Amino acid sequence: ISACLVGSEMCIRDRDRVESPFQRVILEMQKGQATIQPGFTLWKLAELKYGFGMRYVQIFEANRNSIKDPDLIYPGQVFKIPEN
Repeated sequence: ISACLVGSEMCIRDRDRVESPFQRVILEMQKGQATIQPGFTLWKLAELKYGFGMRYVQIFEANRNSIKDPDLIYPGQVFKIPEN
């Protein structure tokens, strides 16, 4: 296993498999949560989940007790990701 850079995203390389943090979080969001990694924004999470970055407000509202400023989220935080 080694680390690599794909564009501006960090990834993990395990022999022939390359996986970016955004690919991992997509699978995690199917279970209703997301663990924040470096470079993540609420806007990007909303784009991945709902197809529209403007819907970041839904994620912010669902996690208001953990997020004081939607522009300041930190690696390691775990957020609930609402279905709709």
